[in-house]
Amino acid sequence: MKNGPRQGDVILVCATIPAGAKARPGPAVLAYGEATGHLHAVEAPEGVTVELLEHDGLVYLRVTGGEAFLRHGTQDDGRVRELTAPDHGALTVHPGEYIVPGQVTWTSEHGAARVQD
Repeated sequence: MKNGPRQGDVILVCATIPAGAKARPGPAVLAYGEATGHLHAVEAPEGVTVELLEHDGLVYLRVTGGEAFLRHGTQDDGRVRELTAPDHGALTVHPGEYIVPGQVTWTSEHGAARVQD
């Protein structure tokens, strides 16, 4: 699998969306920051379609019709208001299909744990 963009605790990995995946309604929010209430979301300019889907508890992303943007910020009137962070600038998401795996970190004390942003 080829990695797509990574922003904070969100990474997109190129993948084929399985048959039977169900659309996830609402905005394309990939993750919410547990500590600060921010979010990571994919926004599409006019003419570009972004779909979030789920299958067997996993989240998938499909981008068609052009490039979309992975943004870090807070949500305001359905748009993401960007926040500034060194590793969280807006990133281009090329057309294609991706899986959105939850990232984990490993510590000798606790073993595997989900990354909290």
